[in-house]
Amino acid sequence: MSEIESYAESAELGAVERLIPLDGELSLPDGGFARPHLAQTDRGLWLVAVQGEQGVHFELSRNPSLRYESRVFGDRVQVDGRTLGVPMGKGADARVAVGLGRLKARARAAVAPPAGRYVDSLSPLEVAFLDGFLGEGERALAWLEAGSELPVDSTVVPPHSAPARFLLTTERAALVAVGPLGDAAVQLLPTETLVIEKLIGRARVGCGEVQWLATLTNAPRYAELARLPAAGRAERLRDVARRNLHDYRAVALALVTLLEAEGDPQDALLAAMVRGEPAGGLLGALPHDEATGRSLARSLERWSFEHHPVMQLVIGGVDADPAHARWLLPVHRLAHRLALQHHEGPASRVRADIALAEHLILAGEHEEAARLLEAALAILPDEQLSDLLPPDDADLTAGEAGQVQRIRILELLVCARGDPDHPDPDTVVALARLQPLVPARIEDLLRSEDLTLRDRAARVLAVHKGLQPPAEAERPFAPRCIPETLVTERLQHPAAREEGVLGWLQGWLAKQGVPDRDALKSYCEPVSPRRHPAAVAALSDGAMALGMAGLEAYVSHGTLGTGLRAYEDDPSYLLIGGQHLYDDTEVYLGPAELRFAVGAELGHLRFKHTRVTGGEVWDGAVDKLRRLFDVTATALTLGSYAPVGRVLGSDRAYRIVSSVFSADTLQRIYQVEDGTKLVTHVGGDVGRLFSAGAGVADKAKSVTDTTAGALDKARGVLSRPTGEGSVGVRQAELIAAHRVMQLTADRAGLVLCGDLNAALRAIFLTDRQLRAELPIAERHGLAAALSRRGPDGAMLHQDVAVRVAALLSFYLSEDYAALREALGEPAGEE
Repeated sequence: MSEIESYAESAELGAVERLIPLDGELSLPDGGFARPHLAQTDRGLWLVAVQGEQGVHFELSRNPSLRYESRVFGDRVQVDGRTLGVPMGKGADARVAVGLGRLKARARAAVAPPAGRYVDSLSPLEVAFLDGFLGEGERALAWLEAGSELPVDSTVVPPHSAPARFLLTTERAALVAVGPLGDAAVQLLPTETLVIEKLIGRARVGCGEVQWLATLTNAPRYAELARLPAAGRAERLRDVARRNLHDYRAVALALVTLLEAEGDPQDALLAAMVRGEPAGGLLGALPHDEATGRSLARSLERWSFEHHPVMQLVIGGVDADPAHARWLLPVHRLAHRLALQHHEGPASRVRADIALAEHLILAGEHEEAARLLEAALAILPDEQLSDLLPPDDADLTAGEAGQVQRIRILELLVCARGDPDHPDPDTVVALARLQPLVPARIEDLLRSEDLTLRDRAARVLAVHKGLQPPAEAERPFAPRCIPETLVTERLQHPAAREEGVLGWLQGWLAKQGVPDRDALKSYCEPVSPRRHPAAVAALSDGAMALGMAGLEAYVSHGTLGTGLRAYEDDPSYLLIGGQHLYDDTEVYLGPAELRFAVGAELGHLRFKHTRVTGGEVWDGAVDKLRRLFDVTATALTLGSYAPVGRVLGSDRAYRIVSSVFSADTLQRIYQVEDGTKLVTHVGGDVGRLFSAGAGVADKAKSVTDTTAGALDKARGVLSRPTGEGSVGVRQAELIAAHRVMQLTADRAGLVLCGDLNAALRAIFLTDRQLRAELPIAERHGLAAALSRRGPDGAMLHQDVAVRVAALLSFYLSEDYAALREALGEPAGEE
């Protein structure tokens, strides 16, 4: 700290900001002399001289004798008869020091300089002027340059002119010009609207009798402020804050804080929204009438709030007091318009429609809500994939996942169309079919006037409570052939039809070889009417119903003693696990259960499904799904008692094995140096893999990955997984395609069987990993069996839940009723 700065501090002159040495000398109290300095502090302007501990000072800020003379060869300062020179090169600094010192001496208190959209460049002199000009609580809102000048009177320098500025504060409007030595001209403007007149090049601005020119660039901003000189304090704060919100958020935040202090509850609400604070609780301070709602909506629209904060205001308000729903409707309509302006497709538009419909119903506007919901239903994207691919942790028995938007629309339509105690029957049926694993949905059908539907609903509720043992004997049944149009238009799952979301896969997945029939005949027993009458009946009735040529069937024993699998050939044939045909086994299928299982396999043949993933096409593709029972693994398992090369052929056997094991691994196991000879060795002796402990039967299941690779070539590159456990888009479609094939087959089985309980039991009994769940489904109900979770929170049997839900939904549909009628049987069960 210099001597002069120390002296200024001790003499309480203020903090020195500028110090300009002057030519000449000042006498000190001890009779000595020291060089004078202009000292501009935060309190004013001083003439100071210091030598050692001796010093002297004189205030210049308010001294009427102060004069400043600008000269080419050095400026001069005159005060109290003294003339002091300003060294060459220090003139500009000296003038600034004089100007700032004089202005700061008049300052009331330092205020934050104005900033934002309506503030052009602001010099230190102008900032200091505002510190002295603004009154207590007054805030500068705009400081715009003008293309004009104002005359400035001064006692320090001769009269001169300075560039004009338009000043708008919370209280006043004025034209202001600040001279270089701190003198200012202020022309207060009347409380009138600005008039903007466009001229060539510039615009003329007028306020009452006062006129000035805008600059080449700021005329549009003058136009934005035009009405504010005639407005009050709150309106000025509100409008300038609003216009600063997006580009100068800090400015807007400061202004809305001042606005909030004005006491208007709507301004307090706007201030909270600008700060990003919950504002719903502030609605209670507003009048609860439609005029207020419309006014608030207009304000929010003028402030250009985005959809989310406006929607949060509505939600918060209605949550705080449902009585707000009626008068807040205009605000929600605004949120809805904002959502539609930026929606990214039909799904996002439907979400906005659903939210508004909920509000309309709450406000009693049922007719408008119904119209909105019906329109939303018409544009709703197909959500069938949501049914086919629910999240792993979604509990379908609790109504989670599925076609969420469609379900919500239908729920709201029940309310919008009238009395919830007497809802629209079609809507109730649609909801039950969308969530058939939710008992409450099925219970609603018990009030239906359709007796057959009511009967089917009762049977669905019965299986919900627990699966029952099969009936002792099957009722005689002579089915008719179902017309082709019904088969293609009603039997197929909707997603698998030509227009369905997965229709593109229907014809492509049909490229699979089948085991050699002669080899099967050598190791499997043909089905005979004497030993297997129920199987023969199911096969013949199914072929008749589906309009198929007769097919052969074989019974497999031993390792392949469970499960069913149909193969497309000439003629096609069916492989039936022998344990399902004898009533002394744990997996015996009663006549109705067997009819379902056989009918499902015939459905696969009828629709030319290629089940790349095994005995239950359902079991899905890619390692996201468990329960894989691949034909590959099936064939390799035969290695324990049959030459696999004869069943599949050496080439195919090698392709399957090499998709599981690397060539190096196979060469080590078979002790073959020449890799080209592996085809012969592997095809002729797959059993060596078993003896080597390779576990090929389990590993062969990973051959499904090859399917995904084939799909790459057919439809474009698979989306790569986005993270651990994720499935790419094309992989998800492949999984869904396999599921929908099984769902179509299940529909065929149920139509042929006609017994929902038997169909569900067959699903459990023909799957090796599901059999243990059957006692749970019998004793505790379907929900208990299907809603259990693993340690990771994922549903243990999500795939089965999807399959069962689809079957129940079909059972309740008009498609099922029409197909059973075409078959010559009632839709209900005898």
